[in-house]
Amino acid sequence: SDLVVLDSGQPGQFEEFGNVRGRYLCLDVRKAPFFDESGRLIGTVGCARDITQEKRTEQALKDSEAKTRSYLQHAPYGVFITDLAGRYLEVNPAAGRITGYSDAELLYMSILDLLPSESREQGSRHFARLIQHGSSYGEMNFKTKVGEIRWWSVSAQKISEDRFIGFCEDVTERRQAEAAMQASQSRYRALVEQS
Repeated sequence: SDLVVLDSGQPGQFEEFGNVRGRYLCLDVRKAPFFDESGRLIGTVGCARDITQEKRTEQALKDSEAKTRSYLQHAPYGVFITDLAGRYLEVNPAAGRITGYSDAELLYMSILDLLPSESREQGSRHFARLIQHGSSYGEMNFKTKVGEIRWWSVSAQKISEDRFIGFCEDVTERRQAEAAMQASQSRYRALVEQS
């Protein structure tokens, strides 16, 4: 850092690492050129601040964010992070597998873009509940990229004043099985009543 300041004749700010009395330190060093009375550059003057703990905290935060991102990337459920207007800000690979859209395509969309017209009012109510109460759960139709209408369950949480996270699971097969069972029970009841 001294050489940089001496070569440039300009003040500078540097991060320096060192071992002081057996303790590893990270320092925020600020140096400026030092001139004699005739204006000749004769050295540098500076000060240093120990930022070791700040750097450790910063690294721990980065590590935590990397872990969380890894968990979300490998989650079996579709994960959608939206803003206050319902626009998608982040999605995970499962979101793309469920909807048929790429990550890039989803990031140009909003919640209502994935809902067929008959489900938009229900989707809007679900999102309004989320904004008002901080969480919301529901099952509704959604539309895949190829236009197929399917069912998903959506469990959503507020994560900050203007960010929301939704966990989505395609429940179409379960809904179809339930509908088939109800139809079968209705037919059985009708047969019993006729006999």
